[in-house]
Amino acid sequence: MTGAVLLKNTAAGIGLVGDVQSSVIRSNTIGGSSSVGIYSAGSPTNNLIDYNYIGTNAADANFANGDGIRISFATNNTFTQNIIGHNTTSGIDLSNVSLNTFSNNSIYSNGEAIKINNGTTIHSFKI
Repeated sequence: MTGAVLLKNTAAGIGLVGDVQSSVIRSNTIGGSSSVGIYSAGSPTNNLIDYNYIGTNAADANFANGDGIRISFATNNTFTQNIIGHNTTSGIDLSNVSLNTFSNNSIYSNGEAIKINNGTTIHSFKI
């Protein structure tokens, strides 16, 4: 696989679901998922998600997902240096999360840039 073909699906492109700890999601192009590019839910902790293209690629092609990143019930994860663009619903959708860190991400041309739902507290958010 050369990465030249967009493989579409109806679920998450990448899922961190359940008690996933200390994983690294790095340097991927994630697009074409009608639901979400990266889904993190059900108590994943201490994961690093960095240097990914989510909904786009290095040439700024439109590889839209529904949401770029959707997080619920997750803590102490770090999202940094991601390019999040062209997603149809939102770039980042947060629900019932705390102590996650977002820094130096580029978020553009999404339905909504950042959607913050009930039960969410922001620890650090630097765009």
